[in-house]
Amino acid sequence: MRRCILACLASCALMAGGVTKERIITLIKAGTPESEIKDLIRHEGLAYQSTATTQSEIREAGGDASLTAFIYNFNQEHGNAAESAVETKARETSSRRMDESVPRVFFGIHGGVSSPRGDLKDAVDGKTSATYGLHVDLPISAGALIRPRLDIANYSGRYAVLEAQFPGLTTASTIKTLWVGAELLLGQGAVQGGGWYFGVGLGVQNTSVKIDMVQVPVANVNDSKSALGTSVLLGYQFNTNIGTELRIAGSTPKIAVGNMSADFSAQAVSFGLTCRF
Repeated sequence: MRRCILACLASCALMAGGVTKERIITLIKAGTPESEIKDLIRHEGLAYQSTATTQSEIREAGGDASLTAFIYNFNQEHGNAAESAVETKARETSSRRMDESVPRVFFGIHGGVSSPRGDLKDAVDGKTSATYGLHVDLPISAGALIRPRLDIANYSGRYAVLEAQFPGLTTASTIKTLWVGAELLLGQGAVQGGGWYFGVGLGVQNTSVKIDMVQVPVANVNDSKSALGTSVLLGYQFNTNIGTELRIAGSTPKIAVGNMSADFSAQAVSFGLTCRF
């Protein structure tokens, strides 16, 4: 029976934010062993400040010097539960406000399908390529961030336009692009998730062009050049981590063709998913 009463009192103490002086006096008068009262205090904490007056009241109820000394020392070491709860709540609120005020940096990956445009499209007969890369999101405000990124794509196909002009000619093209730069993304969706955003970027794109003319190997093209790269994109962030983007990016390097060089427009439209963490 005593243990049931003690459990009930412990539950009441927990709801109240610690063991009260009145509960201790009640337990003493009910004949509860001192060890059980101490265990209850260790488990639930104290709901009041131990003073000379409260110690006197506990002794008058039948508590001995050992119990009052334990309560005093416990109070000095741990404080009372009500004050501790308030302090803990204040710390949690302060920490949450600090977290909200400091924008979070994200690391991410992205991938999708890239559709070639310009000379790149002609060189591979319009064949699409998988595209993939890495990025870092660096918030600069509640609605804007800088995204350094790397994008890779590998296209392969045949130069159908040349084959149509020279019957009997067989070609095989391999074009590789590597885009490295940074984009400015605007819109709360980019930073906080759950919305649209728009972006523009600058970087450097390396374009590697390899076109084999099977019947006329002397006319083969094999060159790699870097040039200023640009990008523009529209994206939607479903949540903090997952989003989707429609992006146009590319450059126009000068590619060696025999003893000459010519502009090679290597643009592409890509659509895919982004994941950041």
